[in-house]
Amino acid sequence: MIEEQYVSFVTALMTKEQGFDKKVRYYFTPKGTHIYPNFLCLPTKYLHGVARPTQELLARWLREKYRIQISIIYNYHNFCCHVEIEQLVDVKSPIYNSGTYKSYEDAKETGLQSALALLNVSQNYDNTIYIGKLGV
Repeated sequence: MIEEQYVSFVTALMTKEQGFDKKVRYYFTPKGTHIYPNFLCLPTKYLHGVARPTQELLARWLREKYRIQISIIYNYHNFCCHVEIEQLVDVKSPIYNSGTYKSYEDAKETGLQSALALLNVSQNYDNTIYIGKLGV
């Protein structure tokens, strides 16, 4: 059975710093020691903790709010994943490339963290991301 992959506590904290505001099924306690269900489906701003979105929900939020696309490429020859983060504008090359990973989920998590870190490094007033080196 295929299950949804939820973000780690580190990614959840980075997400909170960027103002993630979607409803989630689960949330971490403020220190990340426990995970609780969000039975009432309260919006993120009403949770007494840190929202724990799925990787796909977070990727969609980044795409819709900041126009950042995260792509995972599976290499059939050596079973590794590559992460690319690209703007959804006329940019020919990705603004961040990662190494290889053992699983799709690990590559996606790294891509999400890299995109969130990029927002901290280089964001201007209208949510346009500047192209530049990312030291992640």
